[in-house]
Amino acid sequence: MIKKIIILLTIILSISIILLGIAVYKFAKDIPDANLIKNYRPDLATEVYDISGKVIAQYFDKKNRIWVPLTDISNSLIDAVITAEDDTFFEHTGFNYKEIWNAFLENIQKWRFVRGGSTITQQLAKNVFLYKKKTIERKTKEVFLTYQIEKLLSKKRILELYLNEVEWGDGLYGIEAASRFYFDKHAYEINLSESAILASMLPNPKYFDPYKRLPRVIKRQQKILQLMLEGKKITKDEYEKALNYKLILREEKSEKRFNIENLKYKNNKETACYKHLIEGYLLERFGEDRLYRGGLKIRTGFDIEVNNTISKIIAENNSKIGNVFVALEGDILKSIICIGSDESGIDKIKKELESLGPPYNFYNYKIIDENNIPWDGLILETPSKQVS
Repeated sequence: MIKKIIILLTIILSISIILLGIAVYKFAKDIPDANLIKNYRPDLATEVYDISGKVIAQYFDKKNRIWVPLTDISNSLIDAVITAEDDTFFEHTGFNYKEIWNAFLENIQKWRFVRGGSTITQQLAKNVFLYKKKTIERKTKEVFLTYQIEKLLSKKRILELYLNEVEWGDGLYGIEAASRFYFDKHAYEINLSESAILASMLPNPKYFDPYKRLPRVIKRQQKILQLMLEGKKITKDEYEKALNYKLILREEKSEKRFNIENLKYKNNKETACYKHLIEGYLLERFGEDRLYRGGLKIRTGFDIEVNNTISKIIAENNSKIGNVFVALEGDILKSIICIGSDESGIDKIKKELESLGPPYNFYNYKIIDENNIPWDGLILETPSKQVS
């Protein structure tokens, strides 16, 4: 009897191992091939620049991502992210077994998933090629894919992809978009204190949002700075200066360098009408895929300062567009303002603008239907594409 039970258990175990092996083989077979990993290019937002080089509009689908090479990201930011997310990144081959074990013990102790032990490479595998839902299939694929990524890509390339891929808020992806949105700076300009703030957001960027929960974010920032000090990545003096640095978020600045949007702002009906009108023209010219995911850089003759000045004189009507007030310098389109259908007082507005002197007295002002906007005078040069 005992012998039969042992034989039966052996058969069941053997079948289970075979089925598990088949499942693992199937999962491993379904991961992206080497060429896709090596040649991966993310979706990127299109940016429209005015005559002085300022970003006046961004167009994207669901992810506002602006690609930057690793060389255009501050060293303090790179160190802060590695310290916060994967302090043995340059030593391991894809997996931090000690961290995985510690996470396993903590999850068992609390009998629920409270932390993960994923490395930056594992997170990249999940964010780029897989999905976030926790399943046995995904975790199995993640293991094989992580091994493949480490085998095919350099550590610097993995880090570059991760920093440009990871989510930093509602519709914000990548470190350049995050740096602009939270601090109105390029990623290479971010200082140590700001770096630790951005790194502290990564576990849950929608919750650890400095605009909503700054005290909690600062608490995490202080912990990261302490770890950087202990890891000898910063000096005691740098640590003290970072702790005492007065943070100024983008929304607190009266003058903003970047016109940057997340999904909340993108879906805001009060967005300046010139953005909607330009979007319609560019969509017709370049198509949906190139405009929203192609990472175009479009340089125009539009002048945002002129547009803002005219806007103060003309009350924009975003909810009910009747006509469009445009300013032209020769054939170059300098400004687009939406106005109501009532044209009374337009002569007075023109005289007031001309009284401002150069360049306003040189422009040709017209009131036209939005379907007759002279779009040929918008783009100055062939749009370039972000390199990733």
